[in-house]
Amino acid sequence: MFVIVTGSLLSCTPCYPGAEWKRKSPQKMGLNMTVLAQIDSLMRHANANGILIYRGRLVSEWNYGGAVDQKFEVQSITKTLASMVLGLALKDGLISGLDAKVKDFYPNFEVGPYTGEVTFRHLVTASSGIKSTITKGRYYDPDNMKPGIESRYHNDHCHQLAAALTFLYCKDLGDVLKEKILIPIQIQDIMKWGHHNTTVVCADGNEVKVVAGYAFSEWTARDLARVGYLYLNNGKWKKNQLLLPWYAKESRMPISIPVMDTNPDASPDQQLSDIKYGFAWRGRLDKHGNTLWYMGGNGGQFCVVIPEDNLVMTKINNYRQSPYTELSEFEALLRNIVKE
Repeated sequence: MFVIVTGSLLSCTPCYPGAEWKRKSPQKMGLNMTVLAQIDSLMRHANANGILIYRGRLVSEWNYGGAVDQKFEVQSITKTLASMVLGLALKDGLISGLDAKVKDFYPNFEVGPYTGEVTFRHLVTASSGIKSTITKGRYYDPDNMKPGIESRYHNDHCHQLAAALTFLYCKDLGDVLKEKILIPIQIQDIMKWGHHNTTVVCADGNEVKVVAGYAFSEWTARDLARVGYLYLNNGKWKKNQLLLPWYAKESRMPISIPVMDTNPDASPDQQLSDIKYGFAWRGRLDKHGNTLWYMGGNGGQFCVVIPEDNLVMTKINNYRQSPYTELSEFEALLRNIVKE
């Protein structure tokens, strides 16, 4: 079902939601209705749930995948959650900086011959050079190369990041995120974050399960949009600075090293010319040099954040269905929906 919502618009910059998103019709907000109809068609085809937030108002909602409170497992969007917890660890003073060596803060860290050189920045930017072990055969496997040379996306980077952060907090990272982010931004139906089959022994001797830093979190479309809106406002929610503003901004800035093709059959030196990477945020570069930043997951799932247009859109769905309706099909539409 495609819903066009109505309501009154209040002058508020930025305009944060309360327990529910305030609503305004897309016509009254001046959105391009032809473009919106095309987005609706894509959402219907994808059997997806999603919402469109413009200037802090919920202007459109899609429930083609289930009820409004339906949770979907968002796959690699979860990597952005691990990145967010890293930002919290920086804010809480648990690590000295992104370029700190992981081994100095997590003594049991062990990822191969270059373990002592791997930093937190390397893990969150998929540039640690560690071997791919979790999803064998799905990604190109660098088989333990020196860190910091290139970004080789696979699941182990964020799994190791989650393990290190679990050691630092000595707490389930789902609980950390709930306390420090989800409750403050008034998420109503707290997401579920599945665990990997590993544990860490903390400094105090307690053993804690490690969440899967790379996948297996479940969200509603409305709640995921709140995380997107937090980043749109550079980590600030109402009067509270929940993330360091520089970290929220830099999360969506392209790293300076090459981003390589993830395909296991790709040439080892094959770069991706139109794909950028940040702190577990992905970017799509258009012909004009503009980058569309988003959290992305298997199945064509995404949460797009466009600060210059004050716009957030989520699309989540059953990732096991095929074929996927990918972000590439929405890209031009999202770039033009606020332009007549």
